[in-house]
Amino acid sequence: MATRGEATKERILAAAEGLVFERGYAGTSLDEIIEKVGLTKGAFFYHFKSKADLAQGIIERFSRQEQMLFEQWAERASALADDPLQDILLFFKFFEEFVDGAEDPLPGCMFASYAYQSGEFSDALNAQVQNELTEWGALFERKFEKLIAWREPRMQATASELTEAAMCVIEGALLLGRVYQDSKLLVRQSGQFRNYLQLLFAAK
Repeated sequence: MATRGEATKERILAAAEGLVFERGYAGTSLDEIIEKVGLTKGAFFYHFKSKADLAQGIIERFSRQEQMLFEQWAERASALADDPLQDILLFFKFFEEFVDGAEDPLPGCMFASYAYQSGEFSDALNAQVQNELTEWGALFERKFEKLIAWREPRMQATASELTEAAMCVIEGALLLGRVYQDSKLLVRQSGQFRNYLQLLFAAK
């Protein structure tokens, strides 16, 4: 059970994340975050030493939540799949069901938001964002490695390249979905990527 201090810190991070998605990091002030959460400045600075400290907390929270979801879908898919192709197809299907069933459209990806404003952050934080993305991609790459070892693709493709493609589909669809205000775009494009994988690894 979270302590009162942990609950307050989580409220700050949740409020800050929402504002950063809406206005960007540079466009979000500490005063706005403090007002939204209903805290005093003293209470805020008890949890975060600075805006830079808050930025690190936001990316750590976002990464932790995303990684937990993807690992859950990966484990569930592996438990149900008869072969590595069905494993990866189920994984993306679970992802699509989550996105399609969300009460509110996904606001975007905090990794991308930080990348667009990398000049606002220290080298250490930018490196952390890269490391978090690499860890996220490693989950995809492990599944693609198993798939390629099980069946040779019909066209040249490495596990690393397929991982990059999967991440580009997700990140790109999040961006376009926000631009076009189309909450279903990500689901459609993930489905198209599943179709591509089925063709790429169809039995010869």
